Amino acid sequence: MVAFKRYLSGCLVVVGLAFSVLSEASVIVSGTRVIYPADMRDISVNLTNNGETPSLVQVWIDRGDPDSTPDDADVPFFTTPPVMRIDAGQGQAIRIASLGAAGPLDRESVFWLNVLEVPASDASAASGNHLQLAYRTRIKLFYRPAGLTGSPEEAPAALRWGIEPGQADVLDVDNDSAYSVSLARIRVSRDGRVVASAEGRLVPAHGHQRFVLAPTSNAGGRGDRVEFSWINDYGVPQTLTADL
Repeated sequence: MVAFKRYLSGCLVVVGLAFSVLSEASVIVSGTRVIYPADMRDISVNLTNNGETPSLVQVWIDRGDPDSTPDDADVPFFTTPPVMRIDAGQGQAIRIASLGAAGPLDRESVFWLNVLEVPASDASAASGNHLQLAYRTRIKLFYRPAGLTGSPEEAPAALRWGIEPGQADVLDVDNDSAYSVSLARIRVSRDGRVVASAEGRLVPAHGHQRFVLAPTSNAGGRGDRVEFSWINDYGVPQTLTADL
């Protein structure tokens, strides 16, 4: 395992994406997020190698640092197996277990699951210069304590939106719920016309997020409605609107 880590850090280019569907990668994660109910002893996540060659895979969890490695990711979880070979057309279940309370008991905590794939070397290229790539998938892991007030489906509708005073291009959102909300797209409109937009991101439980709006071409003025897409537990986008 140590030799494998050194090989990765010294020789390979790592491609990191937030979603599990990679056109170049062969190993696919089942789903775009992982939900860990705190009252579960452990959970399983399935990996599938859709490629034509075996792949060596390393798995670890971090707290949100995309530059994390298995050596420096200090989290209250362990994964098994941490390193595995998955043959072409085959699958592998990884087990994630908690080492105790992973965060506050009154809200969700968010971690990231990393799946690093190293495809098999091309024997025909062994004698020449070539670049071998490792592909990394990162998806959110939501640690969900038992007995939280409300539900994940209710949290997006309860978000509080507003334009920051004195800054018409800054959108503020407050999340008073115990559940984090993953936003995919935000559009601000007035009189039915979109005047600005922003890329979505996570609004943490009992937290705040700030978005800098990009004006829409040929549209101007301050908006009074916001339309936003959020991602549910199954990775499916949902759309809601709210007043500003």
